[in-house]
Amino acid sequence: TTTTTTTTTTTTPPTETSSSAIASISVTPSPPPTTSSIIKFALPAIGVWLCGPILSLIDTSAVGVFCGTYQQAALSPAVAITDYSSLLLAFMPTSTTNLIASQPTSGRNSPASKIMLKALSASIGVGLAAAVLLSLLSGPLLRLLTGGTLPPPVSSAALQYVRIRALGLPFATFLATAQAACLGMKDIRTPLYV
Repeated sequence: TTTTTTTTTTTTPPTETSSSAIASISVTPSPPPTTSSIIKFALPAIGVWLCGPILSLIDTSAVGVFCGTYQQAALSPAVAITDYSSLLLAFMPTSTTNLIASQPTSGRNSPASKIMLKALSASIGVGLAAAVLLSLLSGPLLRLLTGGTLPPPVSSAALQYVRIRALGLPFATFLATAQAACLGMKDIRTPLYV
């Protein structure tokens, strides 16, 4: 004798017990921010983001005071290349802020702390790769940006400036990511002290 077994699977709609269990979970919304809390966060944040342009102005004025005309002329294309390179790496701080702001931040082993450590480690690798690429491609990038019309002394000074600034790219990427992590944790004072 042969026995045949048939199995039927049916999907049942959600019952009242499952929907009542979901309804019993309550999420308390956070109060809306006040104008004073926004100002207390925004003013120091503006200071953090103004540090980069202020440092570029200091750099330009130092070259203007201590160096010659060729070095001053070399700054424009060199700063453009290094600043654009830094902008290409803006995904690191942006993603770090978004990832950390969406996680709980209390405790040393919080998800935000783990994300911050991973982001800082990744920023060093990304910064090193960008520095190597910028050092290797600085000559062609300068020729592309200027159309190859720079006088040799200006071109040489610009190339030297780009390569020196490329050495600082891993540190700049790390620092921008660390600042972004602080912003994500709503710690706006620490980046101003560093």
